[in-house]
Amino acid sequence: MAKGYPDFFGFSMFPYYGSLLDSLVMGNLLPSTTADVTSLTGKNHIFGGCLRVFNLSDPTDLTVQILVDGAIVQNLTYGNLFRYNESSKPISLVVYTELSYEKELLSMRFMGGITVEDGFIIRLTNGGSYTMNGSGDLFYTPIAD
Repeated sequence: MAKGYPDFFGFSMFPYYGSLLDSLVMGNLLPSTTADVTSLTGKNHIFGGCLRVFNLSDPTDLTVQILVDGAIVQNLTYGNLFRYNESSKPISLVVYTELSYEKELLSMRFMGGITVEDGFIIRLTNGGSYTMNGSGDLFYTPIAD
C-alpha cells in the first residue's frame, strides 16, 4: 500500500521534518550581563515558544533579541514591548504583573512558522542591578536535507 506523497521525479516537494523537540531553559541572568537563553544550530523549523522572567528590578532594564541565521530580527526593550505590543511581531507580550512573592513577572511568546538555515538565538540583556530568574520553552523540529 502506498504511503505519503508520490515521488515522481526522484525528490520530494516537501521537506523531511524530524520529531517535535522542546528546548527547555531555566536559569539566572546576573546584573549587567548578556546571555544566550537558547540557541539552535542547523536547519530547523520553529513552532513557537514562551519566555517567563521573574524578579525584574526594573522592567526597562530587560532587552530581548532574536537572531535568525546571524541577523538580528528583533531587538527590543521591555518598554517598547509594552508600548507597541503587536501580535504580528516575532515577540509579543502575554502578561506583566506585580506579585507579592516576586518583584514582577513578565511572560512573552515567540511566534512560530520561522524556518532557519544556520541558527536561531534568543538573547537577553539584564541592564539592572538585580539578578533576574527565568524559564522558557522553544518548540522546534529539525529539517533533514
